[in-house]
This record gives sequence, structure tokens and C-alpha cells, in this order.
Amino acid sequence: MRARVAIPTVLILFAACDGGGSGPAGPVENPPITGAGDYERLVASSGGVRRYSLHVPAGWNGSSALPVLLAFHGVPRGDMRALTGFDAIADERGFAVVYPESDGQDWAVGCTACTNAARAGIDDVGFVEDLLDDLAGSMPIDTRHVWAAGFSQGALLTHFLACEMPDRIAAFGSVAATMIEQVAIGCEPVRKVPWLFVHGSEDPVLPAAGEAGVFARTISIQTTTSIWADFDGCAEPPAVSELPDAGDVDLTRVRLHHWSACESGVEVRWYEVLGGGHVWPGSPVEFDPGFGLESPDLVTSRALADFFAGFSL
Repeated sequence: MRARVAIPTVLILFAACDGGGSGPAGPVENPPITGAGDYERLVASSGGVRRYSLHVPAGWNGSSALPVLLAFHGVPRGDMRALTGFDAIADERGFAVVYPESDGQDWAVGCTACTNAARAGIDDVGFVEDLLDDLAGSMPIDTRHVWAAGFSQGALLTHFLACEMPDRIAAFGSVAATMIEQVAIGCEPVRKVPWLFVHGSEDPVLPAAGEAGVFARTISIQTTTSIWADFDGCAEPPAVSELPDAGDVDLTRVRLHHWSACESGVEVRWYEVLGGGHVWPGSPVEFDPGFGLESPDLVTSRALADFFAGFSL
């Protein structure tokens, strides 16, 4: 039986909450990364000190270069390690997992004023760059195999990162978020970008149809996926199939839209969770019912790991 976790209310793009802060930069001291295990790390960034957690997979020999998966939390900060179960998958497959922390309660996701971090001028793209530099200076990492996935507002950040730094991240995943219109308009990535999307048709927080707010607007998941498929030069229409129904009493179904004939060998996959809510399907923890239904037909973390393994810079 899964642990029951009441995921805190997600900060919607157009709401506000009290932010924190990283504080002024001082000497940054980190424990040496000597082998497999979990580490808490500090990194100097934009005049402050930021934090991230690191999981080094079991069996690492201390010298081989490891692929890296960046996993971005939702808002307020959720426990992405528990939510995703990525550590166990990393141990099986031999990649490191990084869990970055926002500066305060939310992320700067590419809008002008729709989050506290955006209004405060936080540079989360710079933070991710500094984090990768810190990690590469601390242990051997496979810089051609760095991937990024996020949940909710953390997924909004992956959309922005795909526009701003696809030269350092090989493939991207978005769970329970569509794209911010301002980000979509200004997005000019320097290469074709592999994408995997998971979104519930009944998401009550970041609706599949998009939503207009005071400070920003999100576009629909259909438009979001089409934008990336068009940019990637994918053949239309995508192949559409349904995943096997895994539950006896299951009010959801998962429909896969798969663009495979794309330029530069990239792919775009959209798992449309019909009837699904604002959740991470297949999570080791149980979501509060207020976020809607979680489909048993998809194990999101394994789908992401399978997808990422096929792409490198």
C-alpha cells in the first residue's frame, strides 16, 4: 500500500505567496562526493547561495561518468524524491538524480511577473547552469546525457529551460503543466528538442485547455505539444494509441500521441490522461483526492527514464 501524502496546494501561476531567499553568498563548503548515496549540496549563484539534493546510484565505481536527471519540484516545495521514486530507478539504471530547490517558494518560469521569483528577478536558468557546473566540478558526469523533468510549476520551468539552455540538457519532461504563452512567444531554442508530456484532461490546477490570469496565460496542452512538434519538424499527424487498461475499476484511460518522424532524430510524446487530475501517475505516494484522479495505466517515472535514455547531446 502506498503512503498517503496530502500534496500541498500548488501555487498557480497567477497567485502569490511569501517568498524566501537564498541569502548573501558566502564560502560554499560541500562534502566530497566519494561514492553512492545521498548528498545535500550548496552552490553560489547570482550573488546568493542555492541548494540541491543529489542521489548517486548504488554501485557507482567513483570514476565512470554518470548521466544526470534534474527533477524540479512543484510549488510550494514538494518532496520530489518521494513523489517520483526516481532514486530506485536511478539505482537500477545507473544515473544520478538532482533535486534542485527554488529560491523561496516558487520558480522564475519565464514570465514577467506571474510568480514571486519572477517579480524578484531570480535567475533560475542561471541557477541550473551554476548547479551543473558545480556538479561537473565535483564528480565525473556525462554532460551529453543530462535530462530535465518537472511537476506542475517545476514543469513550467522545464519548458523555459528547453527554450533557454537546450545546449546543456538533452531531453525534457513535463508532468501536469502546459506552456506559458509569454514563454511560447519568445522561445527560440538552438536545436531540436525531445519532449515527453503527461497531462490530465481534468487537471483542476493547470487546466488542459489553458487558462488566462491576471499576470500570465497558459496555452492548452494540445497547443503546447503542437508547438514543439512543429519546431522539431515532426511529421503530422502523430500516431495515436491507447495504453492497456491496468485497473479493474479505472475511470481513466491513457492515450499516447507519438511524433516519431522528426528532424535530428528527436521525438515528442504526449500521454493524454483522459479523466486524470493534477497528479504524477504511478507515484509511490498517494495524492490528495482534491487533485483529481491518478491513472494506474501509466508509471510516469519509468516512462520518463525510458524516454530520456534514448537521447543525448
